Parts: sequence; structure tokens; C-alpha cells
Amino acid sequence: MSKGFGIAALVLGIIGFFLPLVGLFVSWFALVCATVSTFYGGRGMAIATVIISAVAFLLTPTLWAESLNVATANPLAPSSTPTLKYICYALLTAPIVGIVISRSN
Repeated sequence: MSKGFGIAALVLGIIGFFLPLVGLFVSWFALVCATVSTFYGGRGMAIATVIISAVAFLLTPTLWAESLNVATANPLAPSSTPTLKYICYALLTAPIVGIVISRSN
């Protein structure tokens, strides 16, 4: 079970790396799969998915646009908080927390 979720996470992470706009959401799903795989004992592919997704998050234009929107304090923006960035941070730490929790069991 852990290998299945780990491979799915790795494949989705790589696909999310190459998709410009929806790649952010594909990478989020990859990190959810990586987190599930850590609870079944998978560690290596989860760490690889975190690294690939972190690089994808640095290069995605969706987060650039959100950062630019927050930095310029656009009055037409629905909110002034970088919500997508916070979700990315939470999902990047989830597999690492899963590894720590699964090691303690």
C-alpha cells in the first residue's frame, strides 16, 4: 500500500512540475498521497515528492501571481493574505510530520 501511494505521489509530483497553472493543484494531491504513504511506512518516495513539489512551487506562475498581488496590495484582490502559499507550506510539511509520527509507532 505504501509503495502504491508513494509511486502515485512521485508520478503526480513530476506531472505537476511540468504543468504551468494546474500543476500547483496536482502537486498538492501528490503531497496528500505522499502523506498517506508515510502512514503505511513509505519514506523514500515521500521525501522525493516533497523535494520535487518544493521545486515546482518555486517555479509555478500561480504562486508568483499571488505573491505579486499581495505585494502590490491590489485593491481588486479578494484577500490580502497569501492563502495558496500557506497551503503549500502546510502540505510540504505534512509528509515530514507523517514520517516522524510513523517512526514513533
